[in-house]
Amino acid sequence: MTNHEIPTPVRFYFDPLCPWTWATSRWFVDATTRRDITVHWRNLSLEALHSGDRPFRAKAGASATAHRVIAALVADERDDLVGAFYLQWGRSVFHDGVKPSAQLVHEVAEATGAEGWIPAADEPEWDDAVAASTDHALEIVGADVGSPVISFGNPEIGIFGPIIAAPPTGDDADCLFECVVGAARVGDFYELKRGRTNGLAFGPRP
Repeated sequence: MTNHEIPTPVRFYFDPLCPWTWATSRWFVDATTRRDITVHWRNLSLEALHSGDRPFRAKAGASATAHRVIAALVADERDDLVGAFYLQWGRSVFHDGVKPSAQLVHEVAEATGAEGWIPAADEPEWDDAVAASTDHALEIVGADVGSPVISFGNPEIGIFGPIIAAPPTGDDADCLFECVVGAARVGDFYELKRGRTNGLAFGPRP
């Protein structure tokens, strides 16, 4: 599949605290980088997804503060900084074993050039943007899904997942990417699944 056959823009709706999403994101970044595709990062809060409250108001923990900073960056069209923030966050949390916290959100933002958006971490009004982005992801792919959701083009076509135990590389990564784009194109395709027999692994630290 060549680049011109992939509907753009390409969006990745994600929860930064989900380890399965992190594994998927490393495959996705690798596959899209080789195709010179820009990834537009978007909020998908599992906390908002499983909350019965509307409008959603997050507790002031690691999930809320991270999502607020991401939402503020998205509002300013700084996908580059969202990608850098998520990369450093994932390195710290999933590879280095640092416990997610509001303090870590501040440290990661400072380390990745997003220090100007740190105040958003303590501003609950950003929760509306997080909830709206989460709801939009569900509008694309339907209910009974989680993180991540990947979408292509305008109007958006999307799919939940893929959920992978370890990020594939090389030909396997490219094959999976083509399959995901192909599945997203088929409006009446819903599920293709097998039981999880391998434990979660993140691959080399990026």
